[in-house]
Amino acid sequence: MSYTYIAFYQLRDADGRFTNFTQTPSITALDINGNNISGPAIVNLAVGLYKLSVTQNDLEDVIFRLVPHVDDQANYRDGHVINEKNIHILNNADGKIDTIDTNVDDIETILGTPANFMADVSAMALETTLTTISGSVLNISGSTVNIAGDILEISGSLIDISGSIVTIESIPDTLADDMWHSPIRTLTFSPQNLASITNNGDSISLIRGDTFIYEFTNIDIDRYEEGFFTIKENYKDLDSESLIMVSSGSGLVYLNGTEQTAGSSLALGEIITSGSASLSVKIQATGTKEIPHSSNNYDYDFQIKTSGSIITVELGEIAVVRDVTNRIK
Repeated sequence: MSYTYIAFYQLRDADGRFTNFTQTPSITALDINGNNISGPAIVNLAVGLYKLSVTQNDLEDVIFRLVPHVDDQANYRDGHVINEKNIHILNNADGKIDTIDTNVDDIETILGTPANFMADVSAMALETTLTTISGSVLNISGSTVNIAGDILEISGSLIDISGSIVTIESIPDTLADDMWHSPIRTLTFSPQNLASITNNGDSISLIRGDTFIYEFTNIDIDRYEEGFFTIKENYKDLDSESLIMVSSGSGLVYLNGTEQTAGSSLALGEIITSGSASLSVKIQATGTKEIPHSSNNYDYDFQIKTSGSIITVELGEIAVVRDVTNRIK
């Protein structure tokens, strides 16, 4: 049994418009241990939208890595599609279910036809007059046995069928759960669900002069140690050049490329536990009003450390929007 893993990648140009690569990028698929999975594929579905897929036998998380062609590397950065938003599709599930249905129908037909369990006794060479057969008559195995002669009375146990008549290969217990409890079902898949497959590469917005609150989900809180929320004008900038960097341990540590050391400034940002599997980033209005407005989107990501491992929970573009009302401070 095999599974197909699918993820989607959005591409925008410097003006924020959807666009395509000029050359097909390379795609790599990795399992949770960093081992390559052979046979990944990329398909351009529409302008700025690519589908990444790979098939393997194990049901486990997959990470896709996309590297632009050398002709595109000056304009577009490498990308990762994080495994948590993938969907698992059981290959040929309909065919397997149809086969099971056919086998069950055949069983019903066989059991519903008494003639299938009657022995042909017309040619059996026994005494012409057989008055009573008692006890267990036959234990039939292998070749058909023909019984001939006049049988007046047969009593006792004629046929004893025991054991498994038909064995249907068992189906993993997880199949039903995968199909019916997954947010995106594999048998009743709806195209409108595609937009929710991944947040990676999506744009979020921040209004200058407003308190910014954003929640990140699907986090292993039990192993969570610390987190960082960062906004940069360019993803290649140093951390010390960040427009915003909020640390769960210190607060707002960088604002417009300036390190914040005063307690009142550090308190403008925080990362707090907001649920059993979620963390929220909060930046006070005093901090957001200092972020310069730009017609271009900035880059952001949210990274956490869990049991010594560094994980990027989400990354993408963030639009900084001008506020209109200035009376409230």
